[in-house]
Amino acid sequence: MPKYDFNWQTEYQLKQHVIIEKGTKIIITAHFDNSANNKYNPDPSKTIRWGEPSTEEMMDGWFEFILPATAAETVAQADR
Repeated sequence: MPKYDFNWQTEYQLKQHVIIEKGTKIIITAHFDNSANNKYNPDPSKTIRWGEPSTEEMMDGWFEFILPATAAETVAQADR
């Protein structure tokens, strides 16, 4: 991601909605810069592996979505 901002870790919202067609596969790939060039890396000599604590590298991908009105109505009818 060009010009990534460390503060986006909590949430990043696009300025405009993206329409995703049925059957679309979304793949998330993360790369971590553990070098001395990363100003947020406190110790470039330390080996870091994936882990749940924020002191280790971690990546979760979450998406929020909105169904078009017609699709939302179809889902609501199916739930009845």
